[in-house]
Amino acid sequence: MSSLTFTYGVMGSSKSAQALITRFNYMQKGINVILAKPSIDNRGDSQDNRCIRSRIGLSAACIVFDKNADMQTLYDKHHIVTKRNVMIIDEAQFCTIEQINQLKTLSKYIDV
Repeated sequence: MSSLTFTYGVMGSSKSAQALITRFNYMQKGINVILAKPSIDNRGDSQDNRCIRSRIGLSAACIVFDKNADMQTLYDKHHIVTKRNVMIIDEAQFCTIEQINQLKTLSKYIDV
């Protein structure tokens, strides 16, 4: 059963750290994790925006997408057919309404 979950909180409340910890836990269970963030989030190292970093020092490589990206296409490109798949999107407040609707559709019709 798929679900769409949003985690929110004030700045500095460890949302990115929790996303990275969740990614680690899924990977330990053999689940493929598609880690992504909108390109507008450029808080990281200016030379390497393809990374999610937390203030406590955790980091992981991620997929960076822009406002024109299609979430179904992103999922299709990075999912593994033989495994369960999870998408974690950091800084989702920068996604467009259409992208959120696409994620909603993914969560309804694809067993991720």
